[in-house]
Amino acid sequence: MGRLIMAIFAALFQLTRNVVVVGIAVGIGILFAKWLCNIDSEETYSWISGIWHGAFVVPNYVRYMMNSEILYKAVDYSTMYNILWWIVVILQIPTLITFIVKLFVEPVVAAFYVAFNE
Repeated sequence: MGRLIMAIFAALFQLTRNVVVVGIAVGIGILFAKWLCNIDSEETYSWISGIWHGAFVVPNYVRYMMNSEILYKAVDYSTMYNILWWIVVILQIPTLITFIVKLFVEPVVAAFYVAFNE
């Protein structure tokens, strides 16, 4: 029983640390998104902007959740912008899933594996 409690505390410690790291990373991403690809609702965007806006979709979406006036996708854009935005966003999905598993699922599984197999 003592091992299980220690495993739970170890998992909680790792999860807390990971949440802090993710918070710092998202904060830096938000600063870069504001600096590199702040989206103006009055401007028409072309294909190269679709790549940039797709690459920064996560930090821009977090900014959008904090303030609905901030955009994560342009309002006025070309067809190639839309295609490249979707391609870049879809290509990020496996990376985001792996990131979430590594940061949040793996510590819990490892802690319980140690608790029950030694």
